[in-house]
Amino acid sequence: MSRNPRPSEVAAKLEWAATYIDRQGWCRGELADNRGRVCAVGGIAGAGKYSRRNSFGALDAVAATEAVLRYEGCGSSLPWYNDSTAKDKRYVTRLLRRTARMIRAGRVKRVGWWYEYPEYEVLNTGGNK
Repeated sequence: MSRNPRPSEVAAKLEWAATYIDRQGWCRGELADNRGRVCAVGGIAGAGKYSRRNSFGALDAVAATEAVLRYEGCGSSLPWYNDSTAKDKRYVTRLLRRTARMIRAGRVKRVGWWYEYPEYEVLNTGGNK
């Protein structure tokens, strides 16, 4: 029986992905290119060094990052952000590290099978949540 990853594991996955992109390089339009560069999702999934261990928490990391994108008004899809909005790898690595910090601070939380930014819900309901 598998378990859900702990918030600290999801945050560590995001930090690892940002460091991986810093070292290997960043690309658009594919998980990894033939030069070893990876997109945001490819970095999270450990596309360059795929293993079951690398993939643990990947879906949670993507979902948490997409919660931050929704909150910041940058869309709701990490692949779309990577391929269309991010100007360079710094945009992507900063987003991943910012999401990790927000998870560690308890500002982005798992709600059932998804992640939410609780402050986003309060803003969108006029504080009536």
